[in-house]
Amino acid sequence: MTCRIVTEGVTDEIILKALLASHVPASAFAITSAGGFSPAIALARTLLLKGQSGIVLIVDANAVTEAEVRNKRLLADRTLVPYDPNRYRLFMAIPSIEAWLFLDAKVTVSLLGSNAPPSMIANAPRHPKVILRNTLMRRYRRPDLTALQKLLNESDLRPIASHQPVLGLVEFIRDVTLRPPARSIS
Repeated sequence: MTCRIVTEGVTDEIILKALLASHVPASAFAITSAGGFSPAIALARTLLLKGQSGIVLIVDANAVTEAEVRNKRLLADRTLVPYDPNRYRLFMAIPSIEAWLFLDAKVTVSLLGSNAPPSMIANAPRHPKVILRNTLMRRYRRPDLTALQKLLNESDLRPIASHQPVLGLVEFIRDVTLRPPARSIS
């Protein structure tokens, strides 16, 4: 069975493909960019309603305070609560999925460059979108998806998979692909 990953946007899709590339075969998952927080939740709900399993919903909290993150998680959870939790996983990226790129100190230095100021390295997990944009501008003179893809291809991202939540995502995908397909009842 293939794991179906639903996320907010194309940037998330590029990051996830890069993070998962060396840990699970590309045939083990399919990523769909839904176009935002609410559309991603709606798509995941629709897939579950249609009886699909192995659904992963990854959305940004766009917040760092515990209360804001909790509220955002509750909003997503309320929509999915009627469904069997064994059929899906919800990952809340705090503050955003770009922060997952900075979970490992060595990878952070690799992405930002060895000459990156210590303050930039320290702020990367809390302000990942700004730091990533500035890095892309500095290295490639443009902060677009092509530059992001190039940066990720030039970096060894493998150590990130030993950190949560990426470790949990890899484990769920492996579990889904090893699970026998559901038999239909006739």
